[in-house]
This record gives sequence, C-alpha cells and structure tokens, in this order.
Amino acid sequence: MIGRGVAADHADLDASFEFECTAAARAGFVETSLFERFAGIQRIDVQLATPRGQRKLSLTRPAQRIALPR
Repeated sequence: MIGRGVAADHADLDASFEFECTAAARAGFVETSLFERFAGIQRIDVQLATPRGQRKLSLTRPAQRIALPR
C-alpha cells in the first residue's frame, strides 16, 4: 500500500521453547512447522543455547530445520 510506513507492515512474535530429550546428545536438529501454520511469517530469528554452545540464525521460507551445535 502506498504511503504506509515500515512499522505498519511489521509485527513481532516472541516465543521461548525448551525441550528435554533423553537422547539429546544424538539430536542434530529441530524442525519447525511455523511457516506452514502461519502464512504471514516471513522470517524466524532463532537463538540457541545448548550445553554444546550457542548459535544465532535466521530461517526463511522454505527452510524449517534448525541445526543444533555439535
């Protein structure tokens, strides 16, 4: 739409997820279905903190896999 500012076309959703897994040492990734469930999501900014390290990344369509630090 002409004349609309960036702020009018932007929305944030902040969420925090914690996973417990009995075989966490073998886990190599986490997959998300947020792009499939919410058509308006364009990018997912991810911040990971695991016993193996920290990582920051962005997912854009069609990516849905978040690689875990090894």
